[in-house]
Amino acid sequence: MSSVLAYDIQKNIWKSKPDMNKTRAWHGSCVLNDKAYVFAGSKSASASRDSIEMLDLLQERKGWQLVAVTLPTPRVGTLVGQLNDREIMILGGLDPKANVQRDLLIFDVVDQSLRVAIQDAGSNTYGVNLAPCLMMKRGVVIAQAICGLVRYNQEDNSLEIIRFGTD
Repeated sequence: MSSVLAYDIQKNIWKSKPDMNKTRAWHGSCVLNDKAYVFAGSKSASASRDSIEMLDLLQERKGWQLVAVTLPTPRVGTLVGQLNDREIMILGGLDPKANVQRDLLIFDVVDQSLRVAIQDAGSNTYGVNLAPCLMMKRGVVIAQAICGLVRYNQEDNSLEIIRFGTD
């Protein structure tokens, strides 16, 4: 669906927000500098997206904007999180043929540019999606994931995936 709802905790009600331009599920999302970003996702069971949308939360009436740059491969199930005041990382996911995407991408919200930080992060990048907890301190991101933890150090461009219960 392209519809967007927001829950108001104080009033205990759901509010409608502007619809996105593209239908998506299993996407990654992040809020940075009062802007919401949505990355990739699926438009149907067999078709993934490579697009990025942005909503300025201070000027919602303008609606969602498609960002000019796209991900190198359509995908679902990415881990997305803020790196610093201008960058968001996008890790892994699955392409439309269920191939694991092994890259770590950096999206610059100011330039609206995308770069590959790590081309091949190894075969364990799927299953790190749906991170309920993300922490960033001095250029190091630690994310809790379904399978364990992900640690990305921006200073030395290193990535470590720690899996639990793999035996």
